[in-house]
Amino acid sequence: MDAAKHAQGISSSIASARPVLASLVGDTDSFAESCWSVRPVVFHSSETFGDLLSGDAISDLLERAVRRPHLRMVRDGATLPAQEYTRSVRIGGVMTDDVADVERIGREFAAGATLVLQSLERIHPPLRELASAMEAEISHPVQTNAYLSPPGASALARHSDRHDVFVVQLEGSKSWDVEGLGPLELVEGDVLYIPRGCEHSASTNDRHSLHLTIGVLSVTYGSVIRRAVDSLEHGFDRALPLGFAAESQGVELAVAIGDAISRAASQLLSRDLMDVARAEQERVRRRADRSGGLRRELALVGLTDATMIRVRAGATVTTIGDVVVFAFGDCELRMPVAAARALEALVSEETLAIRDLVGLDAASRLVLARRLLREGGVEHANEPASAPDGA
Repeated sequence: MDAAKHAQGISSSIASARPVLASLVGDTDSFAESCWSVRPVVFHSSETFGDLLSGDAISDLLERAVRRPHLRMVRDGATLPAQEYTRSVRIGGVMTDDVADVERIGREFAAGATLVLQSLERIHPPLRELASAMEAEISHPVQTNAYLSPPGASALARHSDRHDVFVVQLEGSKSWDVEGLGPLELVEGDVLYIPRGCEHSASTNDRHSLHLTIGVLSVTYGSVIRRAVDSLEHGFDRALPLGFAAESQGVELAVAIGDAISRAASQLLSRDLMDVARAEQERVRRRADRSGGLRRELALVGLTDATMIRVRAGATVTTIGDVVVFAFGDCELRMPVAAARALEALVSEETLAIRDLVGLDAASRLVLARRLLREGGVEHANEPASAPDGA
């Protein structure tokens, strides 16, 4: 695969609705065909991706009392004891002993320790947007970690991960040794893809380094098969016979296991594979929206016909018989066909007042708007709607 320079960075891709994966790897078709889950590769970019995360942003996060397990510190392959970089703080009358201690973290950093921030998509909005957008594109769950290392540091020992990783170099440079690629250096804007199981190690050079890892917790064929097996019926949860470990029970146990495997195989082969595929797709669509249920519920307060709403980018409307399908992100809502004109108007206009959801009476418009807000298909547009003529 040609590791040509990309035209844009990840953060600008979010703003312009460019697919995140394309910002990471360039030609996504070529990546999917020759690299995904197969081999490591490096992509070079003229962008720095600095508005995703920076050293200053990390300092701000720490000063806002980030707690473990969102952070840890590592030096020479060993994780430091938590008490060396955390402190006790009173929160709501309760003493909490796992809050980031900025002064101690600074001292340990100066002494050669790397600061690791974990699951940043949960606490840092730019990475929450990145993770949500990428999950919608690739269907696999995504998590983000950051590694801030001092000059000359070696944090984790050579290892492999149980998930795929995109490494994005944000500040400084870092020397890597990757199975299948050998020694290499990442500079600001470079992206390194490492498939799961691929061994690697890294160390900083003569200045500090900050890199982001976008971990892809891949849904595998094995996990699909295990879920299918777990859903089988007819006694597969029965216990093995008493005394099955006795040497005299070996042949009898082998026959019983063979019978169970044959029955399981028969049930699995009789499954409608489209049903299995749809079940996996539905699992993806049910993943929680990172914007949170509380925010959506608060958006319902004071909802009126004059409230302005904005549809989620990329939403589509499809009518199938007496059902209209409203799809957005990785979700799909099915509604009575009576809502088709209203949804088509919403997608066409992108932003409108609830009263402009055509084809529905006032009560039905509010019911539809509440459902769309609750499910995350629309959001408040935060702008006043002008009153109709004569009001």
